[in-house]
Amino acid sequence: MIQSTEPKKVLVLDSQSDPYWLEILRGAVSALRGAIEVVSATDAQRMRWRDYDLIILDAGVFSDLLSIIAWILSQDPEARIVVFSPAPSWKQAREVMLAGATDYARKSLHTEHILSTLKKNWTRQTHEENYPIHG
Repeated sequence: MIQSTEPKKVLVLDSQSDPYWLEILRGAVSALRGAIEVVSATDAQRMRWRDYDLIILDAGVFSDLLSIIAWILSQDPEARIVVFSPAPSWKQAREVMLAGATDYARKSLHTEHILSTLKKNWTRQTHEENYPIHG
């Protein structure tokens, strides 16, 4: 797979998160040489989802998280969506993953945790590319 030299683009669908967490997230994206954009749910209706390599949702902000995931995927079925939760649970993790999210992680204030989650989800690789079968 040929790696692009253009910076990865990350969209954070949220305008109500803790500004401190958003600053840590910005730092993590920047450390990976990416560009980040934060938009509100209202502004998201005008977004071109395919322009972004990764979409981040804060589970603590949205009460209709599953609907938002479904709506994003209806616009771009290949969208990579990572849900960060301030109070993670197995039930919510299962629901968002079944809805089509790419990953579900604890909303941490530790840059290394955020970096690890971002790196794991950084490209639009298929499951087969991430987990090749040798045989």
